Amino acid sequence: MRKVDFRLLFGILLILGGALFLLEALGLVAIGGWLWGLAFLLAGAVFLYVYFAQREQWWPLIPGCTLAGIGVGILLGSLFPVLDFLTGAFVLGGIGLSFLLIYLTRRDYWWAIIPAGTMFTLALVTVADRVFIDDVGVPGVLFFGLGLTFAVLALLPTAQGRMKWPWIPAAVLGLMGILMIGAGIDKAGIAIALVMVGAGLYLILRTARPR
Repeated sequence: MRKVDFRLLFGILLILGGALFLLEALGLVAIGGWLWGLAFLLAGAVFLYVYFAQREQWWPLIPGCTLAGIGVGILLGSLFPVLDFLTGAFVLGGIGLSFLLIYLTRRDYWWAIIPAGTMFTLALVTVADRVFIDDVGVPGVLFFGLGLTFAVLALLPTAQGRMKWPWIPAAVLGLMGILMIGAGIDKAGIAIALVMVGAGLYLILRTARPR
């Protein structure tokens, strides 16, 4: 397949974007949010086309998924204003999706799991304040999501075998997240107590097991 000259595609995108801004600034057209959403989706599609045309180049996945996430967020907020608060989640989720796809296409790039999990976690954090009665639950989602990210990293096979060091931040961040999330939920003391007792019993049984 013939290689795509991405500079030509970027130039076309810049011209189209500049033309839209100019027309709106001059008052010649009134560009609604839905049209900007479609424009961002189109821009993201161009980057994704570059990736599928040249699979050895993984970097277009990042701007492609990010711009597509922005477009979806804008469209959703324009068509359903009550869901406008989800725009940030779609943007961050798009970035996270790009790194997840990088890992799925290049399994030796295990490092991509870290930014993927971080972005997905931040996407959840943007809407977490609508769930918890106390602000302490919001950073709890952040800690738990980061802990889960390191746990996934520890389970992934690599050329040198499974890595053990991610279990340390996974355990610390995960426990902090569980405690803080529990504190942010009304009447969650029983759940927190059960989690702590269960974790303690697990550690004791692991220690007592014959090696």
